[in-house]
Amino acid sequence: MGINSRIHNKGRQMKNAISASLTAKILLQVFLPIVIIYLLLISYQSYVSYQDKKKTAEEIAEYQASSLASQVQLQLYGDMQKCQALAAQIETFADLPKKQQIAQSDNMARIFKKQSEHYLSVWYCWQLFTMDDYWGEEYGRYRSTIAGAAAGGDRVDILDQEGENEGSMYAQIHKEGKPTVTNPYFEDYEGTLNKAIMEASVCVPLKSVTGRFLGLLGIDISLDSYQEMFMSVVSKNTDTQFSLVAPDGTIVASSSEALKGTSMLEIDPSSKNHIDKVAKGETINCTIEEAGSDKYLSMIPVKVSPEGDYWALSAWVSYDQILSDAKSDFLRFLGIGGIGLLLIALFFQHLMHKIVNPVSAITEYINAMAEGDFTTDVDLKRVSKDEVGQMLTSIAKMNNSMKSTIETIQRTVDMVTAAASKIEVGLGAITEQTMQQASSMQELTTSIQEISIASTENYHYTENALRITEQTKNGMNAGAGKVTDASEQIKAISDYLSQIRHIANQTTILSLNASIEAARAGAAGKGFTVVAGEVNSLAGQCRLVSEQIEALTNTSNEIALDAAQSINDLQPEMAETLNLVKKVSENTYTQTSAVNQISSAITTLNEGTQHTAGETDQMMDFVMKLKVQADRLSEVVNRFSV
Repeated sequence: MGINSRIHNKGRQMKNAISASLTAKILLQVFLPIVIIYLLLISYQSYVSYQDKKKTAEEIAEYQASSLASQVQLQLYGDMQKCQALAAQIETFADLPKKQQIAQSDNMARIFKKQSEHYLSVWYCWQLFTMDDYWGEEYGRYRSTIAGAAAGGDRVDILDQEGENEGSMYAQIHKEGKPTVTNPYFEDYEGTLNKAIMEASVCVPLKSVTGRFLGLLGIDISLDSYQEMFMSVVSKNTDTQFSLVAPDGTIVASSSEALKGTSMLEIDPSSKNHIDKVAKGETINCTIEEAGSDKYLSMIPVKVSPEGDYWALSAWVSYDQILSDAKSDFLRFLGIGGIGLLLIALFFQHLMHKIVNPVSAITEYINAMAEGDFTTDVDLKRVSKDEVGQMLTSIAKMNNSMKSTIETIQRTVDMVTAAASKIEVGLGAITEQTMQQASSMQELTTSIQEISIASTENYHYTENALRITEQTKNGMNAGAGKVTDASEQIKAISDYLSQIRHIANQTTILSLNASIEAARAGAAGKGFTVVAGEVNSLAGQCRLVSEQIEALTNTSNEIALDAAQSINDLQPEMAETLNLVKKVSENTYTQTSAVNQISSAITTLNEGTQHTAGETDQMMDFVMKLKVQADRLSEVVNRFSV
């Protein structure tokens, strides 16, 4: 009861702590991230909207700049084409006499000016002398200007009589020999106008058929028409500023009229690099910082002559208004987001009421189970049917299942403990008997091994006796044969002795005949008589010796025959002895094999007995460990309250 009371008290304390912790976790890990993500989404949406508006403004500016550039280029190209057409007509007068040449040129210029009233003036220059033709002589050029009252009226000038000004526009075109549009300049026509007009000259060199420079034709155009063109753009796009810029930086026209006639290089010295690049035909699109704010600059080249002279049409997009609109969008999104967050907060309050309290109860229930208390019951009828209620129902079922399982384990542990005790007693008796059997088997094994060793030695002794007996029998058989051979040899010697006696007798007879013949010979045969006597004496000795040898031979032959008979009489007994030794050897071998088999079987039986004794010891150790584990399991299970 003390354990259960402690568990319940601790469970109630943990329930309150878990409820507070779970509420904090939901706020910090769920609600707060949602708020942050919501704010990030609003910021991102505002940023994307700002970038889209920037990109749209830039694209519109680039498009309008391209459109303006096309209009400017088309108008300038039209002026250039008209000037080239007039130059081609005036070039046909090059071979006429000077007065007629000038008269025809003036007439053609007046006709052209009358047809194009918007031009300020039309002028031409005939080169009177050139250094190429008359080096060192006085030279100059004749210039005639056909102009309306706004441009000071018509006039004629004789210029460059003391030398051509190499820095002048005329000298530059003379040197390059190509059509061009001059940089803008202000002209009041020697004070005849109240206000100087910003204009530019479209110039085309006059050339002979062979390409020789003859002079120059030009059209002075007012640039006010471009200013009107640019001012019409202001009403269409108030966030973008457009300017037409000459290569020297002069602003020819601008959507901001105050900038007309000023120099962009004075406003922004860093723009010179952009102007130089555009003068080479490059397009510039970049973001620059001016007066603490970012602006987008797009500069498009405007081709003003066929030879590749370019002016620049620039579009400046200010991001200030776009940024202001983006801030307004952000505040609007933020207001909408605040309403959304309020709804989310209400939802979370309801969610916490539906989840936190049940989860706290589930946590308390699980903690009690973790502490080993399975006595807590849940009224499943009062549990809600949502996911949390289903979880609590499942945990209650799990509690009942674990309670039943623990009770079963407790009963099983008791049964295992009792069985282990009985097995321990039985194994003790078996171990004692096995040890006694092992001792007896060890003694029997030692005795059998000694018998096996003695039997093996007897078998070796019998084998040696059998070998010696066979050798003796073989020696007797060989001796009998040799005795028989000796008897045969003795007989052969007797035969030879008989022949020797016969030869001795014949020799005696011969010696007698020789003596007789020697006696007949008388004195002449005396020596031969002595020889015959000696031969007769030797023959007698041979006969005597042969008789003695024959007597000895007969005696030896009798002895040999007796020996052979004795050996022959021993041979059946030796054969019987040999057979008996063989049977003893075979019986000894059979006995040795049987003893070895018995010894092997007893050794195997002894090893099995020893192994059984070892297994019994191991079984005893296992039973002891089983009892220890059963005791530990009993201690663990007893911690639970069921």
